Amino acid sequence: MVYRDHWALAQCYRHYARVLGPENLYVIAHGPDPEIARICPGASVLTIPRVEWKAFDRMRSRHLNQFQRWLAGFYDWIIRTDADELICLDPARYDSFADLLAQEAEAPALFSLGFNLVEAPDDPDLPPDGPVFAARRHVDLSGNYSKA
Repeated sequence: MVYRDHWALAQCYRHYARVLGPENLYVIAHGPDPEIARICPGASVLTIPRVEWKAFDRMRSRHLNQFQRWLAGFYDWIIRTDADELICLDPARYDSFADLLAQEAEAPALFSLGFNLVEAPDDPDLPPDGPVFAARRHVDLSGNYSKA
């Protein structure tokens, strides 16, 4: 689900479209935003009303869980992330997401180790359309982002 975070969405789309194919990506727009379809060609964009829910995080989670269950009728695996989260594989262990999922086929869920990219004083500005990892080399381990 995304709302006005076009820069992060562009990074997310570039990453996952390359490794999974844009036809396998679903973006939930929290309010009308034609820019999302431009940023994510080939992805399915679903727009939900921009309403303020009481207990927003709980309602958001409930709706995303329902959508994930629906997708499970079509896909063997669902990778659910926020637009500002990228899952990167250890190339020493896995050649691709298909390889990861084949090797871990019996697992009911997989977990990632979460890192925040950190901006150091001498880092260049983030490129508007380029890969973020070329501009940031420092990370901070975060338990908040280490999740299924």
